[in-house]
Amino acid sequence: MSTSDSPRFHLADVLESLPDAVVVTDAASQILYANRGYCELTGYSLEEVLGQTPKLIRSPETGPETVREVWDSLTAIGEFRGRLTNKRANGSLFRADVGISRMSGPHGVYFVCRLRDVTAELELERRYAQAAAAAAQARDTTILALAGLAEKRDTGTGAHLERIESYTVSMARWLVANHPERLPTWARDPELIARCAVLHDIGKVGVPDSVLLKPGKLNAEEQRIMRGHPSLGAEIIDRLLSLQPDSDFLLVARDAVAYHHEAYDGTGYPYGLAGEQIPMVAQMVSVADVLDALTSKRAYKPAHGFAEAVQWIAQRAGKTFHPLAVDALLACSAEIELAHAKLGDKVVELAAPIGPSGVDPTKPGERPAAAEAPAALRGGITATAAFLEAVGCSTGGEFIVRSGEVVGRVYVREGRVAWAYLSSERVVLEDRLRREDGLAGGMLDAVIASCKATGANFAEELVRRGLISHRRLRDLMREHIGERLRGVLALPNPVALFAPQARTYSSDLTFPVSELVELPTAA
Repeated sequence: MSTSDSPRFHLADVLESLPDAVVVTDAASQILYANRGYCELTGYSLEEVLGQTPKLIRSPETGPETVREVWDSLTAIGEFRGRLTNKRANGSLFRADVGISRMSGPHGVYFVCRLRDVTAELELERRYAQAAAAAAQARDTTILALAGLAEKRDTGTGAHLERIESYTVSMARWLVANHPERLPTWARDPELIARCAVLHDIGKVGVPDSVLLKPGKLNAEEQRIMRGHPSLGAEIIDRLLSLQPDSDFLLVARDAVAYHHEAYDGTGYPYGLAGEQIPMVAQMVSVADVLDALTSKRAYKPAHGFAEAVQWIAQRAGKTFHPLAVDALLACSAEIELAHAKLGDKVVELAAPIGPSGVDPTKPGERPAAAEAPAALRGGITATAAFLEAVGCSTGGEFIVRSGEVVGRVYVREGRVAWAYLSSERVVLEDRLRREDGLAGGMLDAVIASCKATGANFAEELVRRGLISHRRLRDLMREHIGERLRGVLALPNPVALFAPQARTYSSDLTFPVSELVELPTAA
């Protein structure tokens, strides 16, 4: 074939066939040419763009600084590469990878710009990141819920998890700022460390109730079982790590869970590690855990003062605790003390020592005759036995029962019941008012909000506003409280506690125990 018979090469045909958008401007930035891809991407016709400038598709997100950056690059090296947000003819935005080259021709300087639309790719990346974040959140939520379950099984913890998280994040921030080299690269996020710290006792889910909830001193075998909870927790994390071996969250969590009871001098458990063998994350969690234990009141001990607890820990630097972890505590002690004041349990001082059955031993003469439970039933064997001791307390208080994962609470005073709660019963008083009395949710929400703001009693506020009659309210509350009280007293194998607390309830909205439940009398 001769040269004259060969198909002619047309640059315009090549440009029209490109999937990307191409536009050519002169030195004054006036558009001389735009291919089909440019018109399809921007929504403008060729006639609409010729003679215009690139301002035609500039979006508000491309500010003067960005324009100056483009021109500086073109002036200095003759080209620009970057990602810009542009605007279509219909006003919608799109993101594009932009390449602009300065070229010289027989008629002067030209600028050739190529745009590749990456909007769909970025949206896909955003959705992937969103899905990954949701999966991570679901994972974290599941693990944290398990940690919460472990803590709820352990009596007297209060806001323990929240305090551990707060104390740890303060120490971790100091350590990362001053000694980052003491932490592995995947464990240098203070917030991540603090989130993982709340998992420290996750292994307690595997400790039997007979050991975990035992009110007295543990024997040697029970101590062995209890001291195994870090290993049990590590096994839980290891199963998750087998599915996500590169998860920073799980790697940090494992350190906190497995080693938070190890001691710097090697006297800790369960592995007897010492010194730098113990991960620094676990060293900080250990300090936070002991600080909270010392400053929290338990049935078997009073709460120590914050300064006293810090001093006790400081004296054991280099022995029980890593010196650097203690330094972190001391450096952040003011900040941590504020968190302690904010998150500390509301301690109720008991009028007398806790007795064998876990209730306040008032004098026999101050109890009604029915309160004298048979001696064989004492010691927390049944909820009813402990309730009989609690119901006659003249100061009033909260009778608390735990049976497995179920918790019951009853406020009693001088043989009368003011309120009862059972965690396994989902229906609350507001639900019954909606279902049985037709009160709209908006009305109840308004009353609840008002009571929170003013401290008014919810039931009395309902009557005051005329939303329910006083008689109907009494009947409803008697039924509601009675159902829950009977459920609480029927809980099997309970651990019972009575905490005297002086509260004020309207006398005509409290009910004699005899109206709500039949109790056994003394043999």
